[in-house]
Amino acid sequence: MSIHVDDIKICGQPELMQLVIQKLEESFDSLKLEKNHFIHLGLQHDTNDDGPISISQEHYISGLRTIPDELLKVKDNKDEALDDGHQGYYRSLLGGLAWVSQTSMDAAVFIGALQRRLHKPTVGDVLSLNRVVN
Repeated sequence: MSIHVDDIKICGQPELMQLVIQKLEESFDSLKLEKNHFIHLGLQHDTNDDGPISISQEHYISGLRTIPDELLKVKDNKDEALDDGHQGYYRSLLGGLAWVSQTSMDAAVFIGALQRRLHKPTVGDVLSLNRVVN
């Protein structure tokens, strides 16, 4: 079972899952249940006809948008600190990208490196972040 705010994902023996659902509904009213095909924490879960479950973030990743870097590319110094507006965009996109590490471990090392730059991101950091998103 995993819980995030008001979303719960549960798997296991059907009798035990039903007991958990029953106890929750006794305390919180009826629940909205989604089975076999649902999104939880940015992960699309699909139960295949032959039983296995596949998990994907394609829908989530396709929604990530790079930071417009036209103005940044003209700057000669990639070590130049970002202005406040671009810092906000950087933090927001990096936070969104961090969820991708659930299914794309190959991106995790780059995400971690970019997270170390949160306090003083530079023009070069934005360009690197955009490359990871692409």
